[in-house]
Amino acid sequence: MKEELIQRFFKKQCTAAESMQVSKYLKAHPELMDKFLSEEEWNNTETASGMTEEFWNEVWASIQKKKRMGAVIAYLKRTAVAGCIATLIGL
Repeated sequence: MKEELIQRFFKKQCTAAESMQVSKYLKAHPELMDKFLSEEEWNNTETASGMTEEFWNEVWASIQKKKRMGAVIAYLKRTAVAGCIATLIGL
């Protein structure tokens, strides 16, 4: 993972896809957090933003819900295409 992308993540300059990628990477490698944020900076960032952990959990749940909805829609589209093809073959 490029350090530039991680720095953009902390500056909130990433796309949603990039943010998820960096988030997964940092969760897999928590030791890297010390390199990018000291404990004091981390604590100041949380309080400065005024966002509680509950807020971030809601944001994460919302992202996951949208991700599931995308999968459901893709499944429904595939099913509709398969149904159309089966109808054409039947005719």
